[in-house]
Amino acid sequence: MDSISFPPEVLERIIPDLSLERHIKSGIRPNYRNFQEFRNIEILKVISNEKLTTLYIKNGITLIIATISYTINEIMNYTPNQFTSVYPSLSVSRGRTISGAPTDEEMNLCQNLYETLLANKFLPLDSLVFKPKLKVDDEFIDIDETDFSSNLHQFNLSINFKVLGRSGPLFDILYYSLIECLKNFKLPEIYMEDSIELRNQIFVNPVLTPVKLNIQNNPISSNFGIYKLNDENFILCDLENESEESNIITKSSIISDGENLLNFNFINGNLLDITKDDLIQMIKLSETRSKKLSTQ
Repeated sequence: MDSISFPPEVLERIIPDLSLERHIKSGIRPNYRNFQEFRNIEILKVISNEKLTTLYIKNGITLIIATISYTINEIMNYTPNQFTSVYPSLSVSRGRTISGAPTDEEMNLCQNLYETLLANKFLPLDSLVFKPKLKVDDEFIDIDETDFSSNLHQFNLSINFKVLGRSGPLFDILYYSLIECLKNFKLPEIYMEDSIELRNQIFVNPVLTPVKLNIQNNPISSNFGIYKLNDENFILCDLENESEESNIITKSSIISDGENLLNFNFINGNLLDITKDDLIQMIKLSETRSKKLSTQ
């Protein structure tokens, strides 16, 4: 009786654990990348105006469409020298013709992005709080402190992600897209008309100013998986495909700007014997990647 054989991409779908083990033994991963190789990140296009900024970013076969925009509200007071975040929403294409409610993955990723940006203190609240100017005879002047209409206003930033061709964990590329959107986003000048009828309305003057960020070097998020085979730990960078995602459950997520360790998460799902050298190696790989992306 003839034996049955399957091509690698079919074997990965029907027996992902066996596929992964065979590839690790041969020294190459199911996605044909080296153990310490990351997928390329490429910014394809940037569209920006006084209302929003949209970035098209490719990460391997995954395409991210990230659009950042703002709303404005009036505030009575605020505390200076504080930090804020961006409100994310996320839609991951799964080939559905009808979109449904957000999945747990989408909601968890949005929450994680919001909290991570806030914890990293990259977005000063001071850069979003302002007093509208007053338009008088085609000139824009600062409103006097004693003027009744000089209440503070605030920009509230939100970002919408659309993910096409999902392959692997999404947090890294979403965080990268969020930072790049903030770096490219510009806010307009807001003013009021010197008219009693229009005194309480605000208008947009398309004189754009970049958002002031508290970022010295590019913060890059990198993920790692640790796979044990024959009592040896193998560190795999930037997990991808079904076999790696489903069978490697000892994972780490690291955010580094090349000089500083900004965030470190580690889950030892397989209860492996993790050494100090394993942790140091992942941190060094994340630092090296951050420096490389910063020079592109």
